[in-house]
Amino acid sequence: LNNDDRLYFDKSDYFNLIGFLKIDTYDKSFFQKNGFYLNADFKWYLGSTDYNNNFQSFSQLKGKIGFAHTFFNKLTTHIESQAGITIGSNENRVLDYNLGGYGNNFINNFEPMYGYDYASLSSNAFLKSVLTLRYEFLPKNYLISAVNMARVDDDLFNNGDIFENTKSGYLVGYGLET
Repeated sequence: LNNDDRLYFDKSDYFNLIGFLKIDTYDKSFFQKNGFYLNADFKWYLGSTDYNNNFQSFSQLKGKIGFAHTFFNKLTTHIESQAGITIGSNENRVLDYNLGGYGNNFINNFEPMYGYDYASLSSNAFLKSVLTLRYEFLPKNYLISAVNMARVDDDLFNNGDIFENTKSGYLVGYGLET
């Protein structure tokens, strides 16, 4: 396969400024039992080699906040909310927010969303919340149930009706802390 046969979604190089704030008081990286989490970032895309001939300067603001608390030393409630918004005109769909799939190590603007295929929900803005209940029935063995709800749309606030066209997904699972 030579380079001429490759498919490029975007071959541009970008010049941007990035700022972020991260506060993490969770007691551990996975299967958190107690703590608070805040992660906010701002990206300002200033320039591009403009492979698609449609670049205009724009910004993206994204944030995530979470709380975990354990009751009776066995039942943990974990609540997370996220939001992302594009400020300005972004014609490059590669830089949209993409929700769907399961996992925690997504890159760029990919975010998990239970009940949907990987990156099946895409737009320039999103609001998402997740409620997870985790029960430790044996040491380091968990039964997990979760519900997530999101609104993924270019007109996120929809003239005040932010719950219209809300997507939801559910998860029931087992987790083993190794």
